[in-house]
Amino acid sequence: MNKLLLSCLLLGAFAVIVCGAPLAASAADEQQPAAAPTADDGKAVFEKQCTSCHKAVRVEKYNGSAPWKTVVSRMIKKNGAKIDENTAAQVVTYLDKTYPKK
Repeated sequence: MNKLLLSCLLLGAFAVIVCGAPLAASAADEQQPAAAPTADDGKAVFEKQCTSCHKAVRVEKYNGSAPWKTVVSRMIKKNGAKIDENTAAQVVTYLDKTYPKK
């Protein structure tokens, strides 16, 4: 009888390990916060999205006083740029790093 009990316990432990580990891993993955936007992400978006309406040189030579976040927001709201909030944050991060305001 002890062998039967031991076998059941081992089988139960094995089932918990095999079935529970993937569930715990996927739950941990879901709880990870989204990564902060990087300048590299923003550069790719800038090159694809922003330069479809105007040349990059326009941005390089921009000397306005408005923060890049304000400029990008204006492009979305008033000029109809088709990028979502997360993508806009990537572009702003890129612009802040590459063309810092003085």
